[in-house]
Amino acid sequence: IFFAKNSEKDIFHKSFINWINKIQVNDDVIIAGGDWNCVLKRNLDTRGISYAYLPKMHFKQFIQKNNRVDIWRKVYPKKKQFTWRQLSLNLYSRLDYWLISRTLCHLVASTDIRPALKCDHNAISIKLKLSDEKRGKGYWKLNNNLLCDDLYKENIVNIIKKVEGEHTHI
Repeated sequence: IFFAKNSEKDIFHKSFINWINKIQVNDDVIIAGGDWNCVLKRNLDTRGISYAYLPKMHFKQFIQKNNRVDIWRKVYPKKKQFTWRQLSLNLYSRLDYWLISRTLCHLVASTDIRPALKCDHNAISIKLKLSDEKRGKGYWKLNNNLLCDDLYKENIVNIIKKVEGEHTHI
């Protein structure tokens, strides 16, 4: 989780914008998602007042100028749902979102905000329909040689113990 003063957030946004501007050619297909540490629409994306996460004009201008879309907001234009919360101060904001090229909007099958364990942010998801072809059930395949690898088996046992320890209080 990135905690930063407003000036550091501005530096991140400006660095990201510069990087995208360097690598993109015309209307490249770009999908960028994550915690942007700012809201795009204060009236819809906040509850409570947190001046730290107000909209950043340079970031909004970048999105508009480069034909990017906050796809969750496009799908849910009036919905209030938040991805970050500070319960002790009763603050809620939607700081996490997917920015996609406008040309990809027709490929989005769904986008969602979902709870995440042990975190002050919710997870964001996007599902793209890249092909109309029907697919079979598929299958899962295990490399049986891993079952003879002592280090692999030890790592699996340690992971199971760790997960059990984290979830014993639930």
